[in-house]
Amino acid sequence: MIITNFSTWEIIVYSLINFLPYLFLVLLPFKDSFRYSTIITVILAILLSFIQIGMGIWATLFRPSNIGIISMSCVIIYATFFLVAVKTSFGKMAFVLFIICNYAHFVVISSKYFERLFFPNLAMQTYRWSFSLTMLLVQMITLPWLSWFFNSKIRPVVNHHSIRNIWWYLWLIPATFYMTGYYGIYMADQATPNVQLAMRLDNVLFLLFINLGALLVYYMVVLLINETEDNLRLKIENHHLTMQSLQYESLKDRMEETRRAKHDLRQHLAFIGICIEEQNWNKLRDYLSDYMRILPSDTPVSFCSHYAVNSVISYYAQLAEEKQIKFSAQLNIPSEINIADPDLIVVFGNLLENAYDACKTQERNHNFIVIKGGLQNVNTFVLTIDNSCETELSIAEDIGIYSTKHPGIGTGTLSVKNIAQRYKGIATFDVKEGVFHASVLLHL
Repeated sequence: MIITNFSTWEIIVYSLINFLPYLFLVLLPFKDSFRYSTIITVILAILLSFIQIGMGIWATLFRPSNIGIISMSCVIIYATFFLVAVKTSFGKMAFVLFIICNYAHFVVISSKYFERLFFPNLAMQTYRWSFSLTMLLVQMITLPWLSWFFNSKIRPVVNHHSIRNIWWYLWLIPATFYMTGYYGIYMADQATPNVQLAMRLDNVLFLLFINLGALLVYYMVVLLINETEDNLRLKIENHHLTMQSLQYESLKDRMEETRRAKHDLRQHLAFIGICIEEQNWNKLRDYLSDYMRILPSDTPVSFCSHYAVNSVISYYAQLAEEKQIKFSAQLNIPSEINIADPDLIVVFGNLLENAYDACKTQERNHNFIVIKGGLQNVNTFVLTIDNSCETELSIAEDIGIYSTKHPGIGTGTLSVKNIAQRYKGIATFDVKEGVFHASVLLHL
């Protein structure tokens, strides 16, 4: 096949119109997850555009003998581009790609139908300017609406990190719609050439309703994901309130202890005064010796300089003491740190609550909780909490620990993992030789 200069430009224009808008849609939901700067990503997109043009010319020169190889090469190149340019999971990327495939399929079918209406002499030919024109017009009408949907609805949910495992299944929804549309048009009537199938009004309407129904389903998926995220956020806020309530109760106990100590101190001072007046030094010495033995332990109540963290640790240290759980903490956390107080409370509160629950029913003298961590440098915060553990736990990699209190992943460990991800860090959990190890790394 010999390509004239005019038809070559038609291929170039068609390749760009059939590629750039969809590339824009793919990158739109993930613009917060680019591996590189926007400039480098744009440069990669330009290089991919030249490859797309080359593939279009190659497909025209050697079609149909090598069309399968060309198609497979395109898939590999595009997949490589997304893996290089975007940092996201397979499920999220597949979900977005199949939505765009459905939309692109509708654009091709409807554009070919309008080309037959307005340019009947050119409709049976490929890569003609008439097809590029009708495709551009269809995109101009529909693309703004789909871009709004992607930016306002799809983009927020793909940036959620709390329910990553569900994306391994959600991508099957747009994939099913794609296969339904493809089969309904091409496989159901294999005797008719594809070009003629694309020119039929019933196929245009079929794909239109398929895409409208799919968008409705996608919108319901978005609502369900947002509702799940809101429920998780409410659980975290409830945990905050619970921790604040515990701190309030602890403060009330301390105030009551102070009031009683103040009352007792007056009695002690009165007796000491009597001994001094009577100059009964032996009795005074014996009394002071007995009083020193009954004084509370002089173990410091301050575990670190950070008020919120110290309050949480002090509360669980008191609970551990009541249950005779060995408790030790070595922390280097200043009063001011580039981590939000609610996030620190959630991390320490959830991990210490799990550690305390695991230890309180164990045999005494064999249960323990050990906390170590703090700022490693100005940009890194590290925390490890180890505790004795006699319960068999099921750990789901990259998700969390299955709860022993209710079906599904434990809310506490899931919240800790979400916070670690927000700070570009990691949270890992493991059980070895009867000891549960929780590790958290946050980048400040």
